[in-house]
Amino acid sequence: MTILKLIRLVLILLLFIALFIFLSKIFLSSFLLVSYEEIDVYVTVEDIAGFNVNSSALYFGAIPPRGIGNRDIFLFNDDCSKCSVNLRGDGEIANWLSISDNNFVMFKGDNKTINVKVYIPSDAEYDNYTAKLKIYFWKTF
Repeated sequence: MTILKLIRLVLILLLFIALFIFLSKIFLSSFLLVSYEEIDVYVTVEDIAGFNVNSSALYFGAIPPRGIGNRDIFLFNDDCSKCSVNLRGDGEIANWLSISDNNFVMFKGDNKTINVKVYIPSDAEYDNYTAKLKIYFWKTF
């Protein structure tokens, strides 16, 4: 085998590997992710407790330092016969959030209540804070 044939063989092999990686990424992101939702999360740190019952986002209202807020969200799977569900906080207060149940399976028609808590650190500044709760429904086989 000549050097030229060996180089051509290596290039073809590298092309197939690159094509495989590209197609795998498209498959995983396009076909396995069934649905994705973001819920805005809001909390105000102040000494006077306050409530906000608006359901368009997770409003925890006003909570003092060292305080805890609770909200429930309701999930319903009408997208796939069997989904793996993953929830993740993202943003400036993501590490203040606690999710009661995560990384679980839901079958078509299932519903589930998830409790989300926010724990205000003792050294939190008095201010308004935000985050996003990201919910992923992944198709499983």
